[in-house]
Amino acid sequence: MMDPAEQAEIRRIVVDCARHTLPRCGIAADRECEDGEFPRDAGACDELIAFLGFSGEEVCGTLTLMGPVALMRHAYPLPVQNEQLGDAEVFDWAGEVVNRLLGRIKHVLASRGVQIRSSTPQVVRGEQMNVWPSRRGKLIAVRFVADPWWIGVWFEVTTPGATALLHGPVTADAPPEGEVILF
Repeated sequence: MMDPAEQAEIRRIVVDCARHTLPRCGIAADRECEDGEFPRDAGACDELIAFLGFSGEEVCGTLTLMGPVALMRHAYPLPVQNEQLGDAEVFDWAGEVVNRLLGRIKHVLASRGVQIRSSTPQVVRGEQMNVWPSRRGKLIAVRFVADPWWIGVWFEVTTPGATALLHGPVTADAPPEGEVILF
C-alpha cells in the first residue's frame, strides 16, 4: 500500500496534470473546490461520467472524470452546424478528455519508472448512478470550479503487494509527450 508521502505525491501529480490538460480541452478548471465547498449546480444537473482503467506490473486502477453535460457541450472543440451538437459527439469528447488526462498522468508516471497501459474510455450519463470508491485501493478525489460549472477527477490506484509506486527521482527516460513510437 502507499505511504502518506507517496499518496500526497500522487495527488500532486493528478492535480498538476488536470490543471495542465483541462484548459487545453476547453475546460477552465479555475481552482480546486475548498473543503466543504459544493458547486451550486452539483447534483442538480445532467452529468456525464467518463472513465477508463489502467494497469501495469506495479499498479492498476481507474481514472474517472465527472461533470455536467453542459460543460462538455461548451468545451466541444469543433464548429457545429446549425448549433446542433448531438449526445454522441458530447460523449466522444468526454471520452477524449479523460483519455488525454490519463495520457498526461501516464507520461509523468513513466518518468518516475512506472509503466501503465490504459483501456478504452467509456462514458455514461450520471442519472441514477452512484459512484462509490473501492475499499481496496487509494482514491485521489479532486473537484475543480469551472465557473459556472464544476468538474471532478477521481484517480483510484491499487498497488499489488507492498511495493512502492514511485521509485525515485524524475528521469528523462520517458519519451517526450506527444511523440509517436512505432514498434
